Amino acid sequence: MVVLFIGLQVFILNNIQIAGFVNPYLYIYLILCLPVNAPKWLVLSLGFGVGTAIDYLTATPGLHASATVFIAFVRLILLPMLLPLSRTEDENWPTVKYFGWSWFLRYIVIFTLLHHTLLFMLEAFSFKLFWFTAIKIVASTIFTLLLLVFTQRIQYSSEDRM
Repeated sequence: MVVLFIGLQVFILNNIQIAGFVNPYLYIYLILCLPVNAPKWLVLSLGFGVGTAIDYLTATPGLHASATVFIAFVRLILLPMLLPLSRTEDENWPTVKYFGWSWFLRYIVIFTLLHHTLLFMLEAFSFKLFWFTAIKIVASTIFTLLLLVFTQRIQYSSEDRM
């Protein structure tokens, strides 16, 4: 699945740019949908590995690795705070199936916004283009959220059929 998402990102999604503002980054789904109790070393290692692979394949040295490790690290801190207190041991995956659409949307909005903000601020590395960067963060976040919801919807509906 990791190779599929990286390939999809590099060969298809990176070629989508609408008016220079929208850059969808579906690969963050790999970090966001790890099990709730995944070991810290696995979350951070996968964040670094996926980000580094994207960087290597797109010639963006360290941008994606930085942003992906950042959300992996913040996920370790925020996810326990975001989880409902009434969750059971069966609810091990941060997905719609276990926590519902409202929770899942709040969860992906937070982490997508964090990822995109760091990624695009590092890319610009200047406040001269602040408004351009801000618009790019918002537009890309919205488009990425649509892709994440679509992906979750496909996964959620395919699990219902099994």
